[in-house]
Amino acid sequence: MEEKLLDKTRYLLRCVGISTFIKYFEVFEEYQNVTENTAIIDAFGKNKEEWTTNSYKSRASKGKTIFKNNLENIALEYIVKDANKNKLSPTVIEKAYCLLEKNK
Repeated sequence: MEEKLLDKTRYLLRCVGISTFIKYFEVFEEYQNVTENTAIIDAFGKNKEEWTTNSYKSRASKGKTIFKNNLENIALEYIVKDANKNKLSPTVIEKAYCLLEKNK
């Protein structure tokens, strides 16, 4: 895996949050080519995420960017293989693994 792509992916994951990326994976994927972030922000709101308005916008934008740049599998591989497992729930890791297997 090219180090530059991995660095970019890790940066985007830090902005979005690994748990957020996994939780809203399908939403980011579905709306990656939509200019407005309204649908993604609505999904955050439905789950009553306690973030600021700017955080909603930033997470939506960065989550879509992972898909627009075709970095989703790199992100999933990083989560499954290299991310700090002490900071992630087993559910997040398991879902990341399932998504990675599905995307192969």
